[in-house]
This record gives sequence, structure tokens and C-alpha cells, in this order.
Amino acid sequence: MVDGFLILTPLLLLPVIALLGFAGCVSPSGYIQVVDVHTAVKSAPTGASTVTAGSFNVGGYLFLVATLQWGSPLPQPTTPTLTISTGDTLTPVDGGGPYDWNGMKVQSFWSYREMVDPDLEISVSATLPQPSTVPWNLSVSAFDGVAFYALPPIYSPQNSDPAFIGNNPQTPAIHKGPGDLVYAVGFAADNSGAFPGVNSLTAGPDFTARGEGGVITRNPLVEVVNTFDPAVITPQVVNTTQKPNPKGFVVALGIKAFDIAQFSALEDSGS
Repeated sequence: MVDGFLILTPLLLLPVIALLGFAGCVSPSGYIQVVDVHTAVKSAPTGASTVTAGSFNVGGYLFLVATLQWGSPLPQPTTPTLTISTGDTLTPVDGGGPYDWNGMKVQSFWSYREMVDPDLEISVSATLPQPSTVPWNLSVSAFDGVAFYALPPIYSPQNSDPAFIGNNPQTPAIHKGPGDLVYAVGFAADNSGAFPGVNSLTAGPDFTARGEGGVITRNPLVEVVNTFDPAVITPQVVNTTQKPNPKGFVVALGIKAFDIAQFSALEDSGS
């Protein structure tokens, strides 16, 4: 959706908007919608210390969010290293873990690069300081339409109660702004602690499950909300297992949309 607002957009901004690719839409108030352009989930067995998710093509600006779940023999492990095939590294999300859940660690990371070759295939690798003590997973999502002028364009990281028992873990609500996207990853284990056990997750209300090539990994489950209007969103997943008293965990965060007026003001001020 491109409307009359663009007629008033300074010429300086038109190349920027073109580079963003309009994967989403532009509102009358001047926000470009954040969209998930690719999600990949890769699993690794107990005892492994590296895993790679990808490769995939994103083109243009490259903003990634990755969530890593692993088991460490140390109570305070060294932060894992996440590296893109371009040579860039991912940075831990401030307030995004590591969380302790079911004897494991869960942590979110982000990375931004101004431009990549639109034909370039990328992958993301995670390396642990010690081999994982459990089966472990790397989830990577690429987004378009983000507020790249205010890095990181991430707000309100949340997590559910690590001691939660039941089929519907959820985090505190996230107040989503216009054009923003809410990203969440859910995990589940048997009551005995076995992971992934016999647990299959579906997306919570308002969320859409995401996966590579339309194939959805059900535990962990990556899901997003990218409706345009502002909203109060409660990130959650639903466990369809028939086994009693499963364990569940969810991490979530908001991703800020590109605001044309705000970017224009920054350009005018020379910031």
C-alpha cells in the first residue's frame, strides 16, 4: 500500500525507501511495516558445539534476530559466538538472556548490516564454548522495514515464567507500535525434563508460525505478529501434547518499524 504521503516525502529519502524494498507497506502516518522475510531453524545433537542455519537470500539491508537454546555444563557459561557467513557477528540482545529454563540456556541476538549483495546467500553459525549437554537449536529470522537508523530497533524483550507447567506459556504483554512486529520463540519439554520430548507447539492468538520454505519446526516454534495497527500483544504458544503437565517457555521482543518522518528529522539535524 503506497499512498499520497509519498508525494510529500523528501527526494533524499526515496532511494532509502527503494532500498528497503517495500516488503511491507507505507501508512498515511509514514511508517513502513516490518516483515519477516525469512526464518530458518536448525537443530544439533547433544555433544555438538557448532550448528549452522541457512543458507538463504535476503537482499538489500540485513537485519537479523537469532535465538539460541543450548545446554551448558557450567552454571555461568561464556556467551556463545554467532557469526554470519559475511564475517559479521551477532550481538546479544540487551535484556534478552541468557535465561535459565529446564536446565538449559536461552538467549537472543541481533545483527545489522547496511547493504549486502542482493544475490548473496547467507548463513548463520553458532559456536558454543563447550559441547551442548542437550539437543539444541538455532533459530534465525531476517527482517525488512526496520528502523535501522536507531540500532538496535528492538524493544521490550520478555520471557515467560521459567517454572511454568502447562500447555500455554506466555510472556507479559508487549505494546506494539504502528508497523512494528512482535517476534517470539516457544519451547516445550516433558514434565520429566526431556527435550524436545513429545511436544508440538502451535502459534498463539494473533501470531503466525514461521519456517523455512513453509516448513514449520514445532519445538522450538518461531512466530510473529506483524499486523499494521498498534496493539497490545501477549506472546504465547500452545502445546498440543497429550502428556500431562508439560514444561513451557517463551521469549519475545518488539521490532521497531521505519518511521519516515523520524528518519527525515535525523537527516535534517545531521545526526
